[in-house]
Amino acid sequence: MNPNIERIVRKMNEKRDNVGLILIKRFLHRQEFALKLLKNDPKIKEHPKFGFLHACEYIGKISNKKEWGHFFHGRGVRLTNKKTKEVIDFDFGRNGEIGLFDAGWLCNYIRYDIKRLALHPNKYLDFVFIGTWNSILNNLENQGLVKKIKDDIFYVLTKKGRQEN
Repeated sequence: MNPNIERIVRKMNEKRDNVGLILIKRFLHRQEFALKLLKNDPKIKEHPKFGFLHACEYIGKISNKKEWGHFFHGRGVRLTNKKTKEVIDFDFGRNGEIGLFDAGWLCNYIRYDIKRLALHPNKYLDFVFIGTWNSILNNLENQGLVKKIKDDIFYVLTKKGRQEN
C-alpha cells in the first residue's frame, strides 16, 4: 500500500478510537446514573451475586423516579425513560459490579445516543456496527486503555483509559 495512504488510514483509525473512548465513558456514566436510581429505590433489594437482581425478568417502576421503568434480564437491567424513551441497558459483572462493556452494548447505546443528542448520523454511523467496536476495543486494548475481563465477554477501562481525555 502507498505509504501516504497508510498514514492517512492510521490517522483516521486513531481519531475513530479516540471518539470511541469518549463514547465508552459516556456509556459508563449512564450506567452510574442508572445504578443511583436503582440504589435509591427502597423496593429493590440487592442480590449478593448480581447487584440488584432479585428476580430475572422482573418488571417495575422505580418508586422514587416515576418516569423510569426497569426490566431485569439475566445479569443485567434495562431502564427506560417513559417521557424521552431513553434506554440504559447493561449487564452487571459476576459480582454485581458496573463499568463493564462489550461491542454489543456499545452499539445499542450509540444507536440511541445518536437520536437522543441529535448527533449527525453520518459522522457517527460507523459506531453502530459491532465490527467497528470490535476493532476499536482491540486497538484500545493494545494501547492499554481497556482490558478484557478474564473468562468473560466484557471489557473495563484501565486506570490509563480513565485518565485519557
